[in-house]
Amino acid sequence: MKKSACLLIKFLLLLLPLCSFPDSGTSSMEKESPGTKGLYEDVMKEETRDKENHIIPSPLRMNRPEVFKSVKPNNMVAFLVGNNSYTPESGFVTLNECVNDVNLLSRILTVCCKLDRKNVHTGINITAGEFKSTIKKIISQLEKDQSLFLSFSGHGDEDGSLIFVDGTSVKPGELKSIINSFANDTVILIDACHSGSHDLPVDMNESVQFKENSIRIYSSLAHMSSKEIQYTNDYFAYLNYFYKNVLGLSGLEGNGYFTSFIGYFFAEFDFSDSENISYQDLMNYIANKNNQYVEDLARRGYRSGDAEAEFEKRQYQVPKMYPLGTKNRFNDPNHQFMLIYKPIQPPLGIHIGFAIESNYNFTQVFTGRLGAGLSLRLSYVPGIEKGFFFGTETGYFFVNRPEEIKSGLQSIWAHFIPAMVIGGFQNYLLNDQIIFAMAGGGGVCIGIWYMDEFLTVNAEVKNYIHACFMGEVSLSYPLMEEIRLKFGIQAYDIMLDMSHHIIGLKLPLSFSYRF
Repeated sequence: MKKSACLLIKFLLLLLPLCSFPDSGTSSMEKESPGTKGLYEDVMKEETRDKENHIIPSPLRMNRPEVFKSVKPNNMVAFLVGNNSYTPESGFVTLNECVNDVNLLSRILTVCCKLDRKNVHTGINITAGEFKSTIKKIISQLEKDQSLFLSFSGHGDEDGSLIFVDGTSVKPGELKSIINSFANDTVILIDACHSGSHDLPVDMNESVQFKENSIRIYSSLAHMSSKEIQYTNDYFAYLNYFYKNVLGLSGLEGNGYFTSFIGYFFAEFDFSDSENISYQDLMNYIANKNNQYVEDLARRGYRSGDAEAEFEKRQYQVPKMYPLGTKNRFNDPNHQFMLIYKPIQPPLGIHIGFAIESNYNFTQVFTGRLGAGLSLRLSYVPGIEKGFFFGTETGYFFVNRPEEIKSGLQSIWAHFIPAMVIGGFQNYLLNDQIIFAMAGGGGVCIGIWYMDEFLTVNAEVKNYIHACFMGEVSLSYPLMEEIRLKFGIQAYDIMLDMSHHIIGLKLPLSFSYRF
């Protein structure tokens, strides 16, 4: 009898791998409706796991740490606010994930965007008074051209006010006054209900508007609510791998729905080695990802009451960004709002300029004579568009003086090929579009002469390598993102010998291309 029982058990064990059992990790909505199982089938069928048995999604790609190794440091200063613990006196319920939003954004900024840790300030469960005093201190310590990133996760009121844990608030007009009190570029990110009311529509009659060099990112339209998510949700559960293995965050139970999409952006966006990433790139991604999720929920809602309830919560949270459809050029090194510099654009700050020139001479043989020429300049500007620069310039120009035949003299031609080292300084003028530059340089100039008789200059200098010097001022204006049109005036001196000079002015019209 015992032997028969043992044989029966062995037989059942052999059959066990052929049996199909429900996945213990399957969500309740999938158990209720087996038809929804295929939603993540492409992800599951090729899954791999790490040493701790966490799923590494495939083909849903997740960025690895090496993706962010080539990111250049971002000198931005961040102030991240997260309020969970609202008091009963505040009139608002306690929240769960706003502090997690601060933890997530802090790690994203330092690990992925390469902010210095000392430039990331946090405010956890604070009052409006604490918020105002902290941000004013941060503003007072900003360096010139150092941008500020401000985020708020917590309750928002219908008038667009930010609500703090004790029920005190910062109204839209107050926030604008704070942001407008300093000149640096500013990014505001608010994950709160009615967050869009800071711009429109209830704020339309406000006489005070946000300064021009600020962008505002809101988790919802003015009349809509913002929600939170838990990472038990299948759609977001895969982020845990990225959070732990790239950001060093473990045990993150959830985030604000909008903030979680920021996490998704850094987890799966295909970061090119040669492209910078702007806040507009981030918002384009989030808008698309939000639509995908809502559409998936709508499809699943036909088969699951849980999915239908989730759909109701998500369909009315619509993120937005102000100003819309504009490409800003302001104080930061790229003259536009950048989140990631990969690499700083241009990679080396190299400019190539090509100029068509006319020249006018003042001295000696060629007094009052006009000529023409071309020049090519290669320069490096460490500040990308502004600051001190240096480089080289070469080219060709000529001048001639025709003589009357009866005088016994024929035309005198001089062709010059200069090769100079240049240096100078440039900066924006007036509207951050026009660049004013001053430059000087010196080098050698090959002079090629053609004449039958030359009375003024000794014969020894007719074919000679001369010293040459130049100084110039110019204004340039962008025709396209990397191409500038430049007008200038350049004074030059070609030393034929210690006693003889050719001095004149060039009027170059040039086009420069920035790498």
